[in-house]
Amino acid sequence: MFTDIHTHQTKVSEDCISIFNLLDTDSIANDLESINNFSIGIHPRFIRVDSSQEDIRIIQFHAKKKNVLAIGECGLDRLSETQLELQISIFEDMVRLSEEIKKPLIIHCVKAYDDIRILHKKLKPKQPWILHGFNVKISVAKQLLEEGFYFSFGNAILHDDSMAKTVLPSIPDGKFFLETDASEVSINAIFARAAVLRNTTEISLKSQLHHQFLKLFHYV
Repeated sequence: MFTDIHTHQTKVSEDCISIFNLLDTDSIANDLESINNFSIGIHPRFIRVDSSQEDIRIIQFHAKKKNVLAIGECGLDRLSETQLELQISIFEDMVRLSEEIKKPLIIHCVKAYDDIRILHKKLKPKQPWILHGFNVKISVAKQLLEEGFYFSFGNAILHDDSMAKTVLPSIPDGKFFLETDASEVSINAIFARAAVLRNTTEISLKSQLHHQFLKLFHYV
């Protein structure tokens, strides 16, 4: 089967295991009943300053449910209007939750990779940190690899001028995933392109990422 670790598409093909990212804490209870697999967290661009602590409590309440496979997306975004200090505080709450319930962390990061690396060293997480939608130069990727990060690549790899297209072939097996995110591009197309970039077959790539998905997300 295909595996899509981060999507905002509610309609997915039957031959794909996907993790739907839930951004709206107001509808979380209903949504958790209607879709198979979720990640839940507080996105740095959608922090509600007046209700952030209540939003955290809602996420903490639901995070232990079986169909919540990961915490996120959460992270740091230097283009967000929310103050970085508040972003860091909420991100640290999400990290603590990830560690407490032993589920991976899916990270949104914009112009804040040094900040994320500093927090990784400070917090020393045991759970995987997955940088979703990765599309940054290879020198940054190498630093992050050395520190144990995972990567998820999306539709950027379809573009010849993207950094993601250059970086993906250099990432070791077992350290990356694929995703659709908010794109309307199918996961099939992303897998097909990734197989070409990594000089492998689509069948082999599907098998590799499927087994990796089962292991990392404790999927049964």
